[in-house]
Amino acid sequence: MTNTSSSNKRKISDYKGYDYKKDFWDSGTREYENLCEHKTIQKILTKLKPTSITDIGCGFGRLYPTYSQFGTSWILLDYAHHLLKQASESNLKPNTTLISGSFYDIPIAKETTDCVLSIRTMHHMIDPERFFQEAWKILNYNGHLIVEIPNKRHIKNIIKTLPKLFTNPSLFFDLFSDKRLKLNDSFYNFNPTSIIKLLKKNNFKIEKTINTSFFRSAFLKKRINPQKLTQLDMIGQSFFSWIFLTPSVYVICKK
Repeated sequence: MTNTSSSNKRKISDYKGYDYKKDFWDSGTREYENLCEHKTIQKILTKLKPTSITDIGCGFGRLYPTYSQFGTSWILLDYAHHLLKQASESNLKPNTTLISGSFYDIPIAKETTDCVLSIRTMHHMIDPERFFQEAWKILNYNGHLIVEIPNKRHIKNIIKTLPKLFTNPSLFFDLFSDKRLKLNDSFYNFNPTSIIKLLKKNNFKIEKTINTSFFRSAFLKKRINPQKLTQLDMIGQSFFSWIFLTPSVYVICKK
C-alpha cells in the first residue's frame, strides 16, 4: 500500500491493490465514523464559509458531497490514481478539478484556495511539517487549514497501557511524547499537542480544536444506531474538545 516518491524519497501510501472504498468504508462497520466526519466538516465549514476548497488526500471523494455544499470551486488531490478514478465517476459539480500528486509536493499554484482539508491523511505522514509548509503555500491570506490528527493518546490506548505501567512505564509516557507512534511502515499516530506546536512553528494561528469519534468502539457500534451515536458525538464535541482523549482530533488553523 505504499510507494516512494522519487522527488523526496518519502513513502507515500498509494493503496495499490486495495479497494479502500469497498473494503474499508463499505464494509458496514464504519458508518458511525463516516457520519461523524461529514457532520464535523459541515459544522466547521458553515462557520468558515470558504469560496474555494482543496481536499488533500481526497481518496475516492468520500467527503465531497458535504464540502461541495460550500464555495464555488473545489480541488481534489490524491496520490492514488485508482481512487481519483473512483472520485471522477461520482456526480461532480462544475469547477471541480482532480489532481494526482503528493502532499509533500503539492502541484497547485501559490495562494489558490481559501480552505485546505486534510482528513485521514496525517496517519500516512512521516513528515507532517513538510505538508504544513505546502498547505501554507497554496492557501490564500487568511485562509484556513483543517487537519485531522490521528491521536495516539486517546483514552482506549491509555487504558490498555495502564496495566503495563509498572513493568514498562515508557509505554505510557510515550503516549504523551512528541515521538510518533508507528503502527506499520505507512501508518502513524501522533500526540496532538506536538502537532499543534508544529503548526504554530509554521506560522499557523490555531483557532479551534475539536475532539470527535468519542464512541469508536465495536461494542457500542453494534448496539447503538450510528445516527444516535453521531448525535451524542456532536454533544461531546461541544463540551470535551479540550482534553484530546478521542482517536480523532481536528485542528482549525488560519494563515
